[in-house]
Amino acid sequence: MENFAEDITRLIPKPEEEIVPSPRYQSKHQKRIRSEVASAKNAHRTLGLPSVPLNPPSQFLKKKSRIIPQKHVKHVHYRLPGYQHKLPEWKPKKIIPKSDLEELPKDPATLGRVNFRKENILNVKKSQPPEPVPRIVDSRFGDVQDLRKCGLMPMYITKKYFGKKPPKAKKVPEVKQVREWKQRSESRKGNLEMEEKPKGRYVTEDERAELLHGMKKNWEEKMNQFQRLPFLTDTLPKVKRKVKLENDLKQLEKDIEFIERHPYIYVCDDE
Repeated sequence: MENFAEDITRLIPKPEEEIVPSPRYQSKHQKRIRSEVASAKNAHRTLGLPSVPLNPPSQFLKKKSRIIPQKHVKHVHYRLPGYQHKLPEWKPKKIIPKSDLEELPKDPATLGRVNFRKENILNVKKSQPPEPVPRIVDSRFGDVQDLRKCGLMPMYITKKYFGKKPPKAKKVPEVKQVREWKQRSESRKGNLEMEEKPKGRYVTEDERAELLHGMKKNWEEKMNQFQRLPFLTDTLPKVKRKVKLENDLKQLEKDIEFIERHPYIYVCDDE
């Protein structure tokens, strides 16, 4: 059976392909890095010479025995441009003698030489003691009240007829008579108002046309707002707004139809 197991693809022998391995990766900095490492190899053997000189064993742990060299810093003196380093020249001030001054005014207010003692004595002589305010003790705890503010002061002394016979009082009408006078006056006023004012007012053609134009304009604005509403009414505020706009449009349509159907309109002035 093995002799008959032939493979058609192997009838024509093919030449063997040689697999060439890819070249090994080598960095272009390889030579430079090796030379740097070789040159710096000896530097890692020791830490180098000490920068600070060590003390001898005889001065071990002695205070202020170690001398640390300080670096020399060159000092540069900086001057501001235009800065005056010298003090100004001193000149003595001229003193004017008293003989050259003008005569002083004799008014004590302008001079400030007021005799305060004399003024205080005069003010005390002119002053008067304050008038005693009438008070009344309100409780056992000593609370007091002003009688003038409470209205408890005796004011009858300042009345017009104090110590005299008062005039006769006018006769006051009875309550029934006053009520009758009020009812008559009110009925008269109502009759006059009914006679003067008409019951209704006729709406002119210009007013009717202006009213129709305004209502149609309002209907267009409401319809524009209704058409701009979102398609989905998934929240309660959206539903309320849509229902309100629909009711307003229906009411406007009814009013427009009513006004167009009736050419003659009377309006009542009653409240």
